Amino acid sequence: MRSRRALSSLITSSSEADPEFFRTVLWSDEAIFKLNGSINRHNCVYWAFENPNLVLQQELNVPGIMVWAGICAHTIVGPYFFENEKVNGTTHLDMLQNLKIELAESPVFAGHQMTLQQAGAPAPRFSMKTFRDGSDAAE
Repeated sequence: MRSRRALSSLITSSSEADPEFFRTVLWSDEAIFKLNGSINRHNCVYWAFENPNLVLQQELNVPGIMVWAGICAHTIVGPYFFENEKVNGTTHLDMLQNLKIELAESPVFAGHQMTLQQAGAPAPRFSMKTFRDGSDAAE
């Protein structure tokens, strides 16, 4: 709860200090698409009068594709595809390095400081020096 309040305060103060703040935030998210068509039903709720103990069975470890994309200043960024690959700090850093190059070459983003927002994902463990310098020393 405390981190949500801190984030809310940070966003409020940033937007008050810079009216263009929200145009510099890259809002991002990812989704996994299973090749058998199944979906993540973690957030699905089923109501039934006749069978309140409904159980849905799904295969485990089905091959899939993770897709990451973002939106910033009316521009779609990505998508990036991760096929049959668990995204870890190294693969995420590779994607961010490619993203940095893509944004630097774009006239929409060139020369602007950007803020990356990642929906619900734990931050990968690497230093900003690693990101800036391009070294492969992920923590």
